[in-house]
Amino acid sequence: MVQFAADVLPGPAHLPELPWSGWRPLVRRLAGSGVTTAPSRRGEARLTYSARKPYVVAERLDDLCGPVAGRVTLPPHLDWSGNATYDLGKPARLASLYRTVLNEAGCVEDLRTWLNARLLTRLWPTLWLPPALRRAWESRFPELRVLSASTA
Repeated sequence: MVQFAADVLPGPAHLPELPWSGWRPLVRRLAGSGVTTAPSRRGEARLTYSARKPYVVAERLDDLCGPVAGRVTLPPHLDWSGNATYDLGKPARLASLYRTVLNEAGCVEDLRTWLNARLLTRLWPTLWLPPALRRAWESRFPELRVLSASTA
């Protein structure tokens, strides 16, 4: 006689009922925004990903001596989109490069290599950045906060 695994192994009916957070991630859409968040362990605050994500901040703006002209291609650890080449002469691509590097930098060296202090201060008020990232940079560099306030 042949036995099937379903006859031997317990099925879902034999599993204990787990609380929803223990076995199935629930993704909630925050009201009025396009932000989604997955609940964390029981009792922890439910924060957006950008609020939990660690961001790298340069020690000094003067350390940022990245390219100011031409075309650059970001390495895969910074931009894995398939469109990682940026023409710095095109304002939209320049802003996209800065936004990408600020969001994805894993170390200060990434910032030093790809960002330029003069261009960053010029672009800062117009860059769309996660609030936690903007706060981190503006707390380290009050001059950036002043630039943001002057355009608001």
